[in-house]
Amino acid sequence: MSLVWHSIKLPPNEIYLDKLLRCGQAFRWVKNDNIWSSTLNNRVVFLRQIEDQLEYASLTSLKENSPKVKKLQPKLEEEIQDDVLGLISDYLNLQISIVQLYKDWASKDAHFAKVSAAFAGIRMLQQDPWETLISFICSSNNNVKRISKMCHALCLEYGDFIVEYAGTKYYTFPTPDQLASRASEASLRELGFGYRARYVYETSKMLADDKALFMQLHSMRSSNFTDEQVHEFLLQFKGVGPKVADCVALMSLNRHSLVPIDTHVLQFARRDYSYKFRGRSNATLSSAMYVDMKRFFVEKWGGYAGWAHSVLFTRDLKLE
Repeated sequence: MSLVWHSIKLPPNEIYLDKLLRCGQAFRWVKNDNIWSSTLNNRVVFLRQIEDQLEYASLTSLKENSPKVKKLQPKLEEEIQDDVLGLISDYLNLQISIVQLYKDWASKDAHFAKVSAAFAGIRMLQQDPWETLISFICSSNNNVKRISKMCHALCLEYGDFIVEYAGTKYYTFPTPDQLASRASEASLRELGFGYRARYVYETSKMLADDKALFMQLHSMRSSNFTDEQVHEFLLQFKGVGPKVADCVALMSLNRHSLVPIDTHVLQFARRDYSYKFRGRSNATLSSAMYVDMKRFFVEKWGGYAGWAHSVLFTRDLKLE
């Protein structure tokens, strides 16, 4: 089985895969031989960057590639590649030029202008809301390496096998029904989820038992809802506080202005922007401060404040 590669002209200042796919937005991308791979929509997607070209390939289930399925559902190779390109373009938010956004942020923010050149190409992914919800429930008091391990364990234990390539077996991210029926709080604890096991299981059960709620989660991408409505909707799920809610909204529900606030963001707000809450530089992070800091960054960066925050967040990760 070999990969068939296609390319999009996309310079590194529009996308820098090696930083983007390790900066704490998504947790299931793996790099081997300069090729990144993960599963999206029951398909394995491969990405690599060569100068000003973003190259992509994909594989799907062997069952879908069988002659019988091909006969029942004939599809031209061109149509398949159009589907994959559409999937990738949507996932990477390629309709948005971050070169222009960087210029806009730099014109408003001297600190951003100073440091951002070394961190070009950090854009916001548009991920599946369900997977993003579970991933960020796992992120509580955690690091990127351990969150990734948890997400991979969910796929291996409870997802569906898609295909094997170059010695790696790829699985789907489990649905709410699969997690609710195949997993338990005890089994998730055995996989190393700790106290998050209860949150993951109860959230999956909520969505498995209420299909309308699952549909509503995905409908939150609509512009008919305000950022505040989306935020409040997400808070109903177990293990979701203000920061996790804003991460899910920003990274999967088109809420581009939301800046998830945690102690790390508080540190660089004080260090780089002399942020003070009600005149105090040493105040601890409270609900009122959380709201105030979100407003502070939106006033500084505008409608894509969440994207700008991700650039500075990536900078502080000190990725090699």
